[in-house]
Amino acid sequence: MSDLAYVSDPNWAAPDLTTFLNTYRVEIWRPGLSRLSPPGFPKKYILFWFAHYLGIFKNKNYSVIFVYDKDNGALVSSTLLVPKYFKWPFMGDKDLQYSYSITKPAYRGKGINTYVKQYARVLYPDPEIAFWGLVNPQNISSIKVLEKTGLRYLKTTKVVKSGSLPFMSRLELID
Repeated sequence: MSDLAYVSDPNWAAPDLTTFLNTYRVEIWRPGLSRLSPPGFPKKYILFWFAHYLGIFKNKNYSVIFVYDKDNGALVSSTLLVPKYFKWPFMGDKDLQYSYSITKPAYRGKGINTYVKQYARVLYPDPEIAFWGLVNPQNISSIKVLEKTGLRYLKTTKVVKSGSLPFMSRLELID
């Protein structure tokens, strides 16, 4: 099944996040020599550390936004930001994709995932950076989050095999 591709408009700016930041604490994770994968993420993300340091990613903005409840310190939500690489050739070199976004069940329905995605624009304010979301067309809640975030539907995607290894496939925009 093809995913739907959503993208931010060129002049997209984050709204005022003051209320959100009064209730939640934001921490940013970035890769480092001793930070191979984001805390709590599957170990497969160690491969992204290599992609970051070997220049496979087209920019150095690979990161994770973690959000914590200020009242009890609980991890509430997180969103992985992944730069363009060979799997997503349609992205610009400065662009980032929202990937592996999770909000804890007790905090869902409160707009937190939307705020986390909007916070990415605060973190990376360069207007030349577009933000992308690739989503299964049946995942209505994620589609609504992307739209509330300020992204718009662009096109559907198609998987194109680029060799005999499954990880070498890439996505193309169609229609």
